Amino acid sequence: MAINLAYDGPTVPTFYTVPEAARILRVDPATIYRAIRANEFPAVRIRARYVIPADAVRRLAGDATRTGTRVDAAQLGATAGGAL
Repeated sequence: MAINLAYDGPTVPTFYTVPEAARILRVDPATIYRAIRANEFPAVRIRARYVIPADAVRRLAGDATRTGTRVDAAQLGATAGGAL
């Protein structure tokens, strides 16, 4: 089987680290950690580390843009089942 090593342009990540998501959302990482622990923000836990689904970050921005109102991340966590 051949492997294509050609550069296909920028790729969209599937997950962000907590610090990456915090930078994108312009909040302190501790804010995201608190929300994850309170089941108010979707995350995947791998041993002692959390990663944030990139779709969740995009959905927050999209919902806020689409509705033109405040979006509560806790509602996103509740609909996604909280921390996975």
